[in-house]
Amino acid sequence: QTAESLSKLLEKIKKSIQEKFWDDEKGRFIASVNTDKEKIDYGFVAFNTEIITTGLATDYQAKRIMEWISGEKVIEGDD
Repeated sequence: QTAESLSKLLEKIKKSIQEKFWDDEKGRFIASVNTDKEKIDYGFVAFNTEIITTGLATDYQAKRIMEWISGEKVIEGDD
């Protein structure tokens, strides 16, 4: 591997995470997707803030997460 090939791989992985684990309806990342492609969501604040701080979230996703964390966006069924 080279620095360039690893950078390309990182971008591919980052994009995959942004797409596969993002729940646009709830505005946050989910914990898992099972073998039936059902989203498993526990509403982990720490998980979502870590995704922001590591740079994995897009600006749009980070904004939506912070709207949820701040209470600006309420998700029905969350306790």
